[in-house]
Amino acid sequence: MSMQEVLIKEKFAIIEDGKPKYLVEEISLNEISEKLKDALDFDAELHFLSSPYGPNWSFKPLYDLVLKSDDATLVWIPWFVSLSGSSIYGEEPRDADIIIRAPEKLAPDSALHLKLIRYGWENDNATFDLVLIPAESNVIWIKDTVEKMFSKAEIFRSGNQKLEREALQSKEKDEVKPDRMIIPAKPELSPVHAYRSGEVFDVDVLIEEIRRYAKNRGKDFVDVILQMKVDGARHLVFKKGKKIKIYSEDGSLNTERFPDLVEFLKGVPHDLVLDCEIELFQGKEHQPREILSGAIHSKKPLEPNQHFVYNFFDCIYLDEDIHNLPYIERLKKVQDAEIFQHSEDVERWKTDINFLKSYRATNPEGVRKVCLKLLGVRDSEGVMVKPADSIYPLNGRAPWWKFKKYAEVHALVYDKKQTKKGDYNLYVGVLYDGTLEIPPDNLIEYNGKKYVPVAVTYNTSVDVPIGAIVTVRFHNLNVYEGRVNLYEPTFVEVLDTVTEPDSLRDLLSIGEEAEILIRKSYWLPLWVDESKEYEFMIHRHFRGKSVSDRTPIHIMYQGQYNIVPIYTLIPAFVKEDYYEPIDCYVWTSKGWSKIKSVSRHYNKDKLVAVHCRSALVEITRDHSIFSDGKPVKGIELKVGDIIDTVNIPQFEHNEIVDEDIARLLGIIIREGQRAEKMVIIGKEHQELIDRLKRKYSIFSLTSDDKIAISGLGIINSCFAGKTVLYKRIPPAVFNWHTDCMKVFLENACVSPGKFRAENFQLAEGLIILGSIVYGKKFSVSAGKHITIDFNDEYDNKVLTIEPKHDKLPEILQYDDSKFVYDIETENQEFVGGIGLARFHNSSHLDFRAKI
Repeated sequence: MSMQEVLIKEKFAIIEDGKPKYLVEEISLNEISEKLKDALDFDAELHFLSSPYGPNWSFKPLYDLVLKSDDATLVWIPWFVSLSGSSIYGEEPRDADIIIRAPEKLAPDSALHLKLIRYGWENDNATFDLVLIPAESNVIWIKDTVEKMFSKAEIFRSGNQKLEREALQSKEKDEVKPDRMIIPAKPELSPVHAYRSGEVFDVDVLIEEIRRYAKNRGKDFVDVILQMKVDGARHLVFKKGKKIKIYSEDGSLNTERFPDLVEFLKGVPHDLVLDCEIELFQGKEHQPREILSGAIHSKKPLEPNQHFVYNFFDCIYLDEDIHNLPYIERLKKVQDAEIFQHSEDVERWKTDINFLKSYRATNPEGVRKVCLKLLGVRDSEGVMVKPADSIYPLNGRAPWWKFKKYAEVHALVYDKKQTKKGDYNLYVGVLYDGTLEIPPDNLIEYNGKKYVPVAVTYNTSVDVPIGAIVTVRFHNLNVYEGRVNLYEPTFVEVLDTVTEPDSLRDLLSIGEEAEILIRKSYWLPLWVDESKEYEFMIHRHFRGKSVSDRTPIHIMYQGQYNIVPIYTLIPAFVKEDYYEPIDCYVWTSKGWSKIKSVSRHYNKDKLVAVHCRSALVEITRDHSIFSDGKPVKGIELKVGDIIDTVNIPQFEHNEIVDEDIARLLGIIIREGQRAEKMVIIGKEHQELIDRLKRKYSIFSLTSDDKIAISGLGIINSCFAGKTVLYKRIPPAVFNWHTDCMKVFLENACVSPGKFRAENFQLAEGLIILGSIVYGKKFSVSAGKHITIDFNDEYDNKVLTIEPKHDKLPEILQYDDSKFVYDIETENQEFVGGIGLARFHNSSHLDFRAKI
């Protein structure tokens, strides 16, 4: 099969009637090739090459791919990590990169870049990077933005910098050692929904995905290994001699929590690196994930009859590095070593330490048979499907499928909300029939009937009318006391011929038949009579109010350091006032601390602006900031008090970038403006722009006194915000070498060592960079702008304590919110505001009573 016959699935924009129409379709490479040939204006055939691991390339394999493949003239890298996109800001990373080895030398041409965009190459919300290299070149010419993407593609998500460095080292060296962390591999291929109709699971979609994967490799089908997907906690096990370490996938060291596993491994005469899922059973009953999580993190012994079950499914080190062996060979090595006495899937609870039973399928019927068997297991979450010849890649993304068990229900759409991107969230419910006791306040009424709200669906582009009956697909049915909730609710279709939704009884039956119903119990918050004696204890927690929504904080998210306003920690799609971020860390006086939760509260009182020569913070009257090592409420602070500040965060900053890029970003921070998709700077920088155009695909327009530029993705990351744009330090800059930071600051300053910022986030970013480069103290003053001066000595004494905006002028960053925010961390503090001030968590008042 020639490369021209390969099909890929991607989101493309096709221009129709002058408007982009976004499709998720198969599109032939021939079609793409013809568009590129027209755009590049040469007749040579364009041959595509794709990675077996999808978009997550490392630099070396890409280098080898382009230079060693004689017929590879074009490489398409879809859905890469975007420098400007960030899940913190609610944006999906959707970068599309193309590398072309042209038959003759070609200069980078901004007109070519625009021509490709007009052909409809950009996918929705994506940035587009084009790299051209001459055919005879021995060096790949990579733009700075692309090079940055490769170095930051997939990083182990942990607040432990030592583990992050180890994982990155394993990835870069493509080597596994029993005493060095790795990035846990996760399915990179599209998840497949195993929805259920009666007693039949639909596996046709999975089989089609396997066929597509095989077709890309010139085959009709590939052998696959299937294992049951258990609902547990992912852990990596490292054994070197008698030294054993057990890490969760986010880097938490949990070795001491699993003494029975440690004792077992001590008797194994091999050095090992193993991948596993750990479950919790009560006797032979599988326990929900939240109970498992509590048991792992508790310091107390397990409850009577509770026991962990360890399900190993891969071995990537067995006295030697075997991660590059095909999966089928790794499984055979484990079997030959006779480490595990049990290979279980159904009755795992009987033996505790198992290697999950593996099934090999060589044809579609074999896949169908095994899936039906494993999906029918009561506590199965689905099926993991892996090509038999797949390696264990160390970039975190593996060519595997997750075949998840789903069920479907017919529900009423009683409300809907439109997102900023134009999609819809559907509020759906089922008919209330009294099967469960649901408080009246938890019911909704529509056309004279009562309904039980069960879900707010994931985003859909379909504008479904209120009152319609729709099919909703879900992964778990959670039944609480007084409410019912669908987990991972996805809109499927509108049912035009159905006039009434399923009832609550129908929904419970669907969940039971699909074996995905989970009954959950919890203590309802109660007010109790303290004059009476009761049998048990409950706790009711009240959170105090905290800091302003624009307060900048220092976070480490997916290995990338950044400064963000605190309000962005709760994504825009979250309607609740409480959120638990996943693997997000905040800077504290004791180092990086994991964020346990973020909460926001409606605030009717004025905020207090506390201004020192070196800091500026906005807090509520009852929130505490540290002064002389002790938490002091805002209302209790006095002029002359000294507030505590901490050292700047620790993160690596050693990347060398083009100094002209550093100059341009500094100029944009000082004077740049954003208009549509272009950035405007003064015409006096024409020489710099001309140099950049010779090196990169930059497009520019010049007027009498201004230059408008586009085509360089990183310049857009100087701006953030949706309705109101504001400047910030691009996250990539924090990783630059000190010399590159210095060039940036020389062009961002209004005079040597002196900077102006229009918002809190930018001010704090300039403080961090200036502290790294100058190593000097600084002062902060607030007027029309925030001024940071590294030529001025300072102290931390409070100069003013005033109601916000009564005397200090407004510093616009975005519309003021009526909400204030708080972070709960593992060590009960966090750093924020301008000048690295030390905040205390909001107070928690416990009302305890026996009931």
